[in-house]
Amino acid sequence: PRFAIARLDSGLDGFISVANVTDYRIEAVSDELAPGQAVVAVVKRIDFEKMSLDLSMRQSDIDEALRRTTASMPDPSLVDKYFDFDTEAALRERAKALKQKSSARMRTIPHPLFKPLNSREAEQYLASRPRGDCVIRPSSRGTDHIAITWKVAEGLFQHIDVQERDKPNDAALGSTFLVGDSAYTDLDELVAFHVDPIARKLEEVKRNPKFYDPETDPLYSAQPMATVLGVNDYSDEYRSRRQDLWESRTARHLDTLAQSTGRGSYCISLSLLKPGSLVLAFKPTPTYAGIMKWTARVEPNEFKLGEKGRYPDINGLINGFKRMQT
Repeated sequence: PRFAIARLDSGLDGFISVANVTDYRIEAVSDELAPGQAVVAVVKRIDFEKMSLDLSMRQSDIDEALRRTTASMPDPSLVDKYFDFDTEAALRERAKALKQKSSARMRTIPHPLFKPLNSREAEQYLASRPRGDCVIRPSSRGTDHIAITWKVAEGLFQHIDVQERDKPNDAALGSTFLVGDSAYTDLDELVAFHVDPIARKLEEVKRNPKFYDPETDPLYSAQPMATVLGVNDYSDEYRSRRQDLWESRTARHLDTLAQSTGRGSYCISLSLLKPGSLVLAFKPTPTYAGIMKWTARVEPNEFKLGEKGRYPDINGLINGFKRMQT
């Protein structure tokens, strides 16, 4: 094609002819541009009747526009001394962040798990699906990130930030994907060797006798969660009510165990505050007021507790936790 159509933040359409893409000659705009790519351009002409713009991406035109802008800056003595430059800078940063977020939402990733959803929409989409299911979605961090949301348990979802590397342009998919210190060469590998192993690790935890789920405790079988907490509207208020409920039930569970055995008690639960992690709760003695808690991170091939504790399975994690108490 000999021209490209760009959509501005204002909603207006801008036209970029092949002659205004670069300072050197190209045969087609597709030589330099891809659908969905974010670009920097200057306005060359405004068509008021059609409410459209002619744009130029040529570096020479951009440099000239910047030169004119700098040259036309007012004399500092004429600038309002009460003007709030900090607020203006904050507003500019906010506008930049919103632009990045908008650009990310417009992305289309060629993968069967991709859904153009934000984090809350992803949770709602996965709510009725089996544990372990996931979606790949745009990230609010910008076009060099994507996110993976997966269902940890009923009403509990982990959002994994994935950084893309080696991108030919903003719209294209990177060829390397980073999650923390781990690198993957494609999305299938990322799901198979990062998300799925974590899901299997958590299923291993749930089969352990020391695992405790406050929402399935038989003691509260006559109190349905929908009645106790209300409908899950995915709000911060609902999450706060749920967290308070989990903490109170866990404390009562450990207190009951300690009173019945005459010694300290502990249990392992999923973490509401850090989905995809575990909480190890401990009551040292039957008379101890309250409970002590530690968070264990779940990695694809191990559990991590503290700075140095690394364990290949749940029994190793429990033994390491016990050694910490002695």
